[in-house]
Amino acid sequence: MGDIRRWTVLAVAAATLFLTLPAYTTAPNDLSRWNGDDNRRLCNNCYNYAVNQPNGSLGQPGWASGIYNDTPYTCGGVLAGAEGDGLAFAGQTLDEARDRCSEDCCLVALVNSGYDFHWYREDADGTWSHKSGSFPASNLDGASPPQPITDPATANHNYGGASDPRRNYDIFCGFMCVCRDRMLILQGRKVPKPITQTWYGDCPTDCV
Repeated sequence: MGDIRRWTVLAVAAATLFLTLPAYTTAPNDLSRWNGDDNRRLCNNCYNYAVNQPNGSLGQPGWASGIYNDTPYTCGGVLAGAEGDGLAFAGQTLDEARDRCSEDCCLVALVNSGYDFHWYREDADGTWSHKSGSFPASNLDGASPPQPITDPATANHNYGGASDPRRNYDIFCGFMCVCRDRMLILQGRKVPKPITQTWYGDCPTDCV
């Protein structure tokens, strides 16, 4: 009886991780929702932004599921951590990824420098945006001059230049699908705030 009771408690605890996430279709590219509040900007990173969870956790792939790839980062390790959190690998090309992701899911993309990794998400107009650490979210790449991002597989990801090669993400790892009913609540370097439907108001059809 003790084993049954213990496994029941564990199952209920695991199930609560999936509750009350905002509906996640194609994200509108209203960057002010992330950049207009200093706390939201400072305490949410590229992973929080990509999967639309501004819970202040500085989320790390795999921390919610116990699958974490520490440095040196590899595509396989970071993808495995993200898959543990509920993302699904969708392929190496944008066309392939769009074919694989259902309409009620969002597309994200992962790049890697070997020392660090970075995420992008697709927005409502078909372009892509991203948020580097505590910096503001942006829809521009690392080119000079910066360009709108139409395909992360071919965009310029060199954000560090010669002074910070960790942020020159020369390795494209692939696309992933983010679906509301599969995502765990992100865990990371800070304690996450409670997940509610009132981050930016109720969002029954779009992510924010």
